[in-house]
Amino acid sequence: MQGFCLDCKGTSTGLPLALGFIDTLTVCYGENIINFQLMEEMPLNTSVGSLATNSGLQVNMTTQEFNNLRYSFLDQTDMQNLFNINDKTGDLQTKIQIDREHVCDFVDSCVLKFDIAIHSSVPAMFKIYSVQITLLDKNDHSPKFPSDMVNLQVMESSPIGTSVTIDDATDLDSSPKYSVQGYEIVPSNSIFRLDSTPKVDGGFWLNLVLLQKLDREKLDHYQLQIVAKDGGFPPNVGTATVNVEVTDDNDNSPVFVQDVYNISIAEGTESNTAILAISATDKDIGDNGKVTYSFSSRQNGLDSITSLFSINETTGFLSVIGNIIYEAGKVFKIYVDASDHGTSPKSSQATVHINIMDTGNNQPIIRINFISLGSNDVVNISESSNIATLVASLNIEDPDTGANGNVSCSLSGEFLSLQPIPNKKGYLIMIKKKFDREKQDYHNILVTCQDQGSPVKSTTKVFHVRVLDDNDCTPEFLLANYFASMDENNLKGTPITKVSSKDDDLSPNNDVQYFLDSDSEGRFAINSVSGVITANTVFDREQALNYKFTVLAVDSGNPPLTGTSSVILTIKDVNDNAPYFDDVPFFQFFVKENADTKNPIDKLTAHDKDEDGTRNSDITFSLDPRFSDANLPFIVYPQGNIYTNMKLDREQQSSYQFTVIAKDQGTPQMSASMDVKVYVSDDNDNRPNITFPTKQNNTVTIPYSVEVGTMITQVKAVDLDETGPNSQLNYRIKSGNEQDVFMIGSTTGKIYLKRTYEISSDKMFPLKIEVNDNGKIKLNSSETLRIVLLFANMTTAAQESGSGNRNIIISIVVIALTVVISAAMIAIILILRYKDKQDKQQGQKPLTYPQITPHEKTMANCLSKDMDMQIKKKKEVSFSIDEDLENMELYNTNSTTTSVFNDFEKQHEKYKVNKKGLHVEFPEQKEHHSFDNISELSDEATNSDSGHGSSDVDITNQSNGAQSDVKFAPKSVRLQPVLSAKCQSPIRADDVLTIVTNNGHRNSFDNSHRSLILDGRKKSGNSAKSKDNWVPSYV
Repeated sequence: MQGFCLDCKGTSTGLPLALGFIDTLTVCYGENIINFQLMEEMPLNTSVGSLATNSGLQVNMTTQEFNNLRYSFLDQTDMQNLFNINDKTGDLQTKIQIDREHVCDFVDSCVLKFDIAIHSSVPAMFKIYSVQITLLDKNDHSPKFPSDMVNLQVMESSPIGTSVTIDDATDLDSSPKYSVQGYEIVPSNSIFRLDSTPKVDGGFWLNLVLLQKLDREKLDHYQLQIVAKDGGFPPNVGTATVNVEVTDDNDNSPVFVQDVYNISIAEGTESNTAILAISATDKDIGDNGKVTYSFSSRQNGLDSITSLFSINETTGFLSVIGNIIYEAGKVFKIYVDASDHGTSPKSSQATVHINIMDTGNNQPIIRINFISLGSNDVVNISESSNIATLVASLNIEDPDTGANGNVSCSLSGEFLSLQPIPNKKGYLIMIKKKFDREKQDYHNILVTCQDQGSPVKSTTKVFHVRVLDDNDCTPEFLLANYFASMDENNLKGTPITKVSSKDDDLSPNNDVQYFLDSDSEGRFAINSVSGVITANTVFDREQALNYKFTVLAVDSGNPPLTGTSSVILTIKDVNDNAPYFDDVPFFQFFVKENADTKNPIDKLTAHDKDEDGTRNSDITFSLDPRFSDANLPFIVYPQGNIYTNMKLDREQQSSYQFTVIAKDQGTPQMSASMDVKVYVSDDNDNRPNITFPTKQNNTVTIPYSVEVGTMITQVKAVDLDETGPNSQLNYRIKSGNEQDVFMIGSTTGKIYLKRTYEISSDKMFPLKIEVNDNGKIKLNSSETLRIVLLFANMTTAAQESGSGNRNIIISIVVIALTVVISAAMIAIILILRYKDKQDKQQGQKPLTYPQITPHEKTMANCLSKDMDMQIKKKKEVSFSIDEDLENMELYNTNSTTTSVFNDFEKQHEKYKVNKKGLHVEFPEQKEHHSFDNISELSDEATNSDSGHGSSDVDITNQSNGAQSDVKFAPKSVRLQPVLSAKCQSPIRADDVLTIVTNNGHRNSFDNSHRSLILDGRKKSGNSAKSKDNWVPSYV
């Protein structure tokens, strides 16, 4: 078979291989790389990926050819110890659990590389691929210090700022992300600070820095914890316990048990006899606390003293070394120095007075027999031994008789006493005061026995008491209360503080373990040996700010003793709460228009559950940026105050809405928003605007003969202020109506003819119209309205004048007949309705009423909307036209009349005019006053107001208090037809009945409408045509 090279990319190198039927095969090397990623510590047989799929060979092969491919490692490599290749499927799997730190050590990127061969016999091919597996790091190691326990020594004289180097921790995780990121010291309130400085190689220089002055005599040992954290989430931590031993500095001088010693010795005391035990202690330890005794070199007669006496520099025993001779009155005064062995020795001094007694007999002999175990004149006594416990027996031998043989003994110190043995020369040595090993564990006891001879003979003997420890000391915490703090939202296991205690007993009585009392409620944990307290839960400052619990220190004595201390933990605030507003949908404020610039509106309020007085709860307010370009006339200050920055005009805009944001100052910063609605309240700052009359349109012309009560025109005005008193308008004629010819509706502005005014030529009345609002400070406007009365044809006027009296008579007759006919028709209607009602009750068919013509139906419909007929009892008949022409009423004016109206009222209480026909209503009896809805006519005229409400027109002329109603018979009916201006009924001039009142004024009444009111049908009127048919003209 011919040699060949398959499609390879890159440089290829020919390599002859024996492949059975293939003579030679050219192998291709090139940039064929397959990349995988694998997380370390994955279990055995974890799939890394498919070599077959990632090779891309399937693109140019059939399925059969692709399935014939085989896969294998190209070389014998260490990778075969880590991975397996399925030669048929090309699946790559782990062979072992791979530890990235073992394979790659400390490198940023761990890539495992090896070559594989992909080959096939059909078709004949051989390809080499480079496989690169990136091994991803897992945070599976915690930081570890070289030693879990570090012991340091610091001189108590070390100045503040002294630093001691500590080895840093290492993390076997090889990626920088999971390496050690930082350190902290526990407790944080220790007298030491931990400084950590990064190294070039990724480690840290750790230095323990002294923050306070040390005093070994108060506390000679400190225990700290150094915590290393890696970059995981949550981080892994490693801890090293640091024991700091405060080494002694010679800062204490020896202290004598007594500053002055007074003893008496007999002359002739034997040489080398100890006469006094001098004792001094030094709080320092080692050489600094080792005391040496000597005679002071600065004293008189030093040579004489040193020839007679000596002092043991170690024990402090003062002994006789010379021949003691009694000299009357002579007392030896010796100054003894006690010095320590420090580098710079410290010393103190005591005075010894020795009195020499004259003797001439034998000295007593002392023999001591110890009850408890002891050796070499040393007796062991437990500090728990009770008072009166026997320690030893003291036997005295003195061959003298009499006073010379009468011996008495004494003991030095306050702890032992002598009890004489009856009938025997001797004593029992018993405990007088309990020993306290923690105060003094070794006592030198001097026994002095002397006789009563002359001279007195005495003998001294020294023995030693070693005080044995008993578990009598309760562990005592260094602090009665431990104060600690930590951030809320902490991780479990976070160190909080470290407690320490001391026990003055000896081991094992002073071996202490630490426990938490039940009041910790499982929120905390404590290391029983080190005393480090850690968090066992996640704390939320908003639920509880402080926690107080009890920690116990229990020694190993029998029975064990327990000391207690309190730990007070303050949870420090973290900004984990956003500001919030009160439970309202929005803020609502009001501001008056035209207020000064920078006028305060109100103040925003918000709350934050985080700690008060901190940046986390310090809330500032601002305008939502979305409204920054809205040109709002407001300023929102950080404290929440809202001010205007310009004068507001309610007529331009009556309300504003925007959003404010409340932000705290914590990290990260948190915020909340709320809508604000500001309503602009009205100020009476707009005068009424008169739209008619104006300077361009201010003239109205009418014939002077129009009816009294006719509406001439209406003054139009508007006020832009808010609906209410500021925009409610009142109208009045300020001037130009001195003749009292016109009147104006105070609320509607409608102007009516109040009375007839005789003229011989056209007459113009310039009325000064004033319109004012009802604000607290009333604003007004005024315009001039020119009303022109046109003079009518003189001939017509003369004819009317000649026939005036006749017309009056005719009018009276017609009105009287109309009233009678109307009353009769109403009575008939009522009777028919009553009978109809009875027939219905008896099952009879109702009566059929006459049909109404279309024209009548139209008029009835119109009247049904705008007409109300009321009948009241009165003694006179008059007509009046309401300003709005909306109601028509019939009044029976005689309260004593027994007419058909009274019978009708008994049977039917109410009838109303509706769209279907006539409905007459009889309300309760009320008095009626004309001009009821005119409250203000002009400056020159005064009108009465009935109190029924404001209206504009009453035909009754009330000038000068005169009543001008037309007078009829005492028992007549007064009709008051009121036609709505809205009802466009076709009233002809010849349908108007003119009534001339007794003062010469004229009233008109529409006959056709009157007839419609009476019987629901239109009846033709025969009255003469009026010459007052006119239409006002406006100029």
